[in-house]
Amino acid sequence: MKKYIVILAAVLLSGFMVSCKGEAGPAGPAGADGITPESGWYSVVLQQGVDGYTGCYDARIRSFAPDTNYGSDDASQIGYYEPNNDKKRFVIEFFFSDGPEVPDDAVIESVTLSLKTSGAGSGSGAYRLYECSQAWSEGTTTWNNAGVSNWTVAGGNVDINTPVSNSAVLNSSFIGWSTWKVDKNLIEEKMSAGTTFGFVFVADNETTITSDVEIHTSEAVDVQNRPKLTIYYSKP
Repeated sequence: MKKYIVILAAVLLSGFMVSCKGEAGPAGPAGADGITPESGWYSVVLQQGVDGYTGCYDARIRSFAPDTNYGSDDASQIGYYEPNNDKKRFVIEFFFSDGPEVPDDAVIESVTLSLKTSGAGSGSGAYRLYECSQAWSEGTTTWNNAGVSNWTVAGGNVDINTPVSNSAVLNSSFIGWSTWKVDKNLIEEKMSAGTTFGFVFVADNETTITSDVEIHTSEAVDVQNRPKLTIYYSKP
C-alpha cells in the first residue's frame, strides 16, 4: 500500500510542477538560427498559424511588374534577373500583439528572422535585411505603391546605407533555413510602440545576379515552413 501511495504522490507533484510553469519556457540549446541561449533566457517564436499567431504579412515586389501585387503567393523570390532587369524584393511584417506575448518587463537579448528556401535556379547570393519605415498592405502593395500610398522610394522605401542585420547567403540549390540576426534595439522600439512596418529583403547585388532564391511565405501550405521571428529575452 505504501508503494502505491508514494507513486500517487509523485504523479500529483509532477502535475503541480507542470501547472506552475510560465507561459514561455526557458530557451533550449542552440538551434538552426545559430543562437546559443544563455542560462535564464526565454524565447518566443512568431510564425503564422503556430500557437495561434496570425500577425505575419508578406509580399514580393518586383521592378519588372511594378504595379502587380503578389501578396497571396505561397512562395516568393529575392534577387535580380538580368535579362529583364528585374529586381525582386520581399517585404515582411510581424505584429507583436497577435499571438504569443513577450512580458512587458522582458529584457530583449537577441532576435532572429528566419526564411526557408523552397527552390530556385542555380547559384547563390547575399541578401541583406533592411527596416521598412513606411506603412504598407499585403493585399495591395507593389514595387511602386505601398498599398496605402506610393512608396517614398520605389521598391520598399529602402535606405541601402542602413541595414538592420548581417548579410546572409541563401544557396538556391539547398532546401533549408537561413537566418538573419536583427538589431534587438529596433525590436524593442517597435514593441514599445505597439506597431511595426516590418522589413525588406534586398539582394546585395541587383545588377549582375542572373538567378534568384525562392522562399516559403506566410501562406505556405506547411505552416512549419513559414517565416519566423524568434525573440530571446530575460527577466529582471
